[in-house]
Amino acid sequence: MGVWKYVDDYRLEEYVDEKGKIRNKVTYIGGDFVLTPAISAENRRMILLLTILLWLPFVAAIIPPSRAAYLFYVMLPFVFSIIPMYMMTTAAISLFRTGEILTREKSDKISRNLPHCSLIIAILTVAAFLGITITAIIDASDMFFGDIVFGALSLIMAAASSFIYSKCRLIKAKRAHPQKRQDT
Repeated sequence: MGVWKYVDDYRLEEYVDEKGKIRNKVTYIGGDFVLTPAISAENRRMILLLTILLWLPFVAAIIPPSRAAYLFYVMLPFVFSIIPMYMMTTAAISLFRTGEILTREKSDKISRNLPHCSLIIAILTVAAFLGITITAIIDASDMFFGDIVFGALSLIMAAASSFIYSKCRLIKAKRAHPQKRQDT
């Protein structure tokens, strides 16, 4: 409920507890949403597993000593892929943990963040791979084994995020039934 966009979906209700004190309770009054097409539990697990495993090549590409670590046009897109990776991981966790009926906030998080972030990760990691490839073509004598590892792992990240994009690009959120909002 931290985003202003979703504030109107909640209402503050007061009640008296068993000790006689007035307490506030937040109630969701917004509409219910479902994801279309429906995602099977197997696909939800696969998407979550791939997004979590996507962090391994990210960390492993930075560990070995390489010339790529000193080239800003290689490392900048690669390191900036951490932001969409975090957003994609939180969206995949939300997808895995939620049921069929979603709030507007969760449906937006899943249907918008998951495909967009996976596409951005694929673009950024391919840009990093192209940077290291162009550097290798220009001056191959200064390349290390870590540069080959970096290039291979960035391609693995691009392939995995492209696969996630292919699974999630058609996911849309639609209203399950008419909105239950009661304006007072």
